[in-house]
Amino acid sequence: GYFAPIYLDEKQSKILENHDDPILGKYVLSKKTKNYKWIITDEKKQIASFSCYKAYTDEVIINPKGEFTNRITVWFTNEIPFSYGPLGLTGLPGLILEMNKRNVVYGAKLIRFKELENFKIVKPEEEKAITEEKVKEMREDFMNGKD
Repeated sequence: GYFAPIYLDEKQSKILENHDDPILGKYVLSKKTKNYKWIITDEKKQIASFSCYKAYTDEVIINPKGEFTNRITVWFTNEIPFSYGPLGLTGLPGLILEMNKRNVVYGAKLIRFKELENFKIVKPEEEKAITEEKVKEMREDFMNGKD
């Protein structure tokens, strides 16, 4: 559901995303990555042309209704050595191509590599970054007619 460059700073456990929202305008979102304790299995399957390995972790959610544990199961390939996946998952030695969380499956349908001339990774302007809480507050202000 996100179609823009994502900058992952593993040393600072941070993700920076450029957004161009029709309501909120342009902004940089700063999110902390979570430290998951992955268990990598020997189970393998093919996704597109990639050999993938199964891994899982348990995520504890605490909210006003109590404490809940959700199992997150993923299939990742170390043939694409980027430690990233849907919903900002990190911590595995390859790209997550499929994820199952709470009976919802996120997955890659097509992976295409393009040769880019003059390719340059540009870090978003971190000093202008805002948090997820600030984005939520801005949306609520918009819904309530505040400037």
